Amino acid sequence: MSPGACAPAIVLCLSLAACGVESAHLCEEVDFGAQERCVTFHATGEFDPVDNFQIDVQYQDPRDATYRVTRIISPSADGYPHSPPIAFGLRFAQFQTPWNYRIVARLGTLPIAYAESGLNSVPQGVPSDRDVALETVLHNSCFDGVKEVGELATDCTGDDGSCPYCKPGDPCEHDGDCVDSTCFGATFEKKGVCVAIQ
Repeated sequence: MSPGACAPAIVLCLSLAACGVESAHLCEEVDFGAQERCVTFHATGEFDPVDNFQIDVQYQDPRDATYRVTRIISPSADGYPHSPPIAFGLRFAQFQTPWNYRIVARLGTLPIAYAESGLNSVPQGVPSDRDVALETVLHNSCFDGVKEVGELATDCTGDDGSCPYCKPGDPCEHDGDCVDSTCFGATFEKKGVCVAIQ
């Protein structure tokens, strides 16, 4: 493993690794099968140092059922904030097809920068690299602490918008609105509530 690289952690069939280094190709540092998908993200942007990323990744299984996994990872082992560029990796187990992601770069719990994009073209069995341009949240209505028109709850739009997914306790219309993919009690007449997966 190259200097500055971080060992991946296996979490619910999704492994995450992060390094506060200028250039890393994390998928080349681990063995993964011919049917798996692995992508190293290279986060760039004009934003202040951060010490963690919240990553919401949506993927599909062979039956086209949609799932979402949320994890918070640190970009370094030293515990200090780092400025971009920062590299981190996602590894999907066999038969899982990554679809899209939303990333919030934070300092503690304070959102600093944000990005979202699709992942549906990640090939099997081949290490992939993606550049991710994160934009500052300074003037972004998704992080202003106000419930705007189109938001299901303060600063969340769920599956149909560009803001982060809604957290447990927030209102929702269907499973895709929630960060844990579980909306309880929603009907055509009323909204449900996002619940955490135990």
